[in-house]
Amino acid sequence: MSTQQYGSWSDDDDLEDDAQEQGNSAMSQLRKADRAKAKRIAELEKQLNEVSESQRKQAMQQVLQARSLSPKIAGLIPSDLEPTEDAVSKWLDEYGDVFGIPQSEPSSGPDQMTVAQMRSMDAVGDRSVSVPPNASDLEAKIAGAQTKEELDALIFGGGAG
Repeated sequence: MSTQQYGSWSDDDDLEDDAQEQGNSAMSQLRKADRAKAKRIAELEKQLNEVSESQRKQAMQQVLQARSLSPKIAGLIPSDLEPTEDAVSKWLDEYGDVFGIPQSEPSSGPDQMTVAQMRSMDAVGDRSVSVPPNASDLEAKIAGAQTKEELDALIFGGGAG
């Protein structure tokens, strides 16, 4: 009887071992797939960082070229700074004196000088002289003048002649 009990116990143990081996095999496959996925993610993150850095570098160089500055300054600009024209210009205005860079002209809206210039142009337009209605007659008289005296009389004398 003990042989039969041993034999039935052995069969149960073999079934558990088979299930455990299959479970270990499945876990092994899952771990292997997880490692492959983690490796692929790391590769993609590396590629993304390289592309992002390349785009950032290009954007910085374009902004620096637009301001006629050396592209070497891009290496000194903080990496957390957005590579936009506004952000870089603001940083250059703030720290540009260290490099001897003049501050950029304010580009947002008209300043007081521009408003004053516009008002001055309007005032000039208001004072402008309009062409008299008989301008073509005066041109014909000037063209028809035979002597210097006739021409002077037309020009300085108010068109008499």
